[in-house]
Amino acid sequence: WMCFVMFIFIPMLTVAATLLAGLADWWEKSLIVLVLCVFAFMVLFAAAVLVSELLACNELVRIYLEQSERPHEDSTHIPKWLRLPLRAILISQTLFHSGEKMERYLVDGGDEIPSASGEQAYRRKLR
Repeated sequence: WMCFVMFIFIPMLTVAATLLAGLADWWEKSLIVLVLCVFAFMVLFAAAVLVSELLACNELVRIYLEQSERPHEDSTHIPKWLRLPLRAILISQTLFHSGEKMERYLVDGGDEIPSASGEQAYRRKLR
């Protein structure tokens, strides 16, 4: 319904209103309203995606902190409300700046390739 309202209903309502008002530049005003509706819809969509991503990140980092919290971390000088965003930044920077190591394994001896599609390659992140 949101797409229908933003892309069809509001622009068509504007076209009808400007035509009934007898404006000479009805198409300009209708086009401006259409462009503004598309822009507003994209801004709302981007905000919804951003909020959902932030909430998911918040939940994942909170779960990670609960599982890996150590007793000596409570005595740090970092306030409790600031630990979550700082830990999220630390995790993303660690993931971004860590390298990858390619390891190849042959399964069950011999020189035969274990699968028909080629040698199985396993990747793991370095810590």
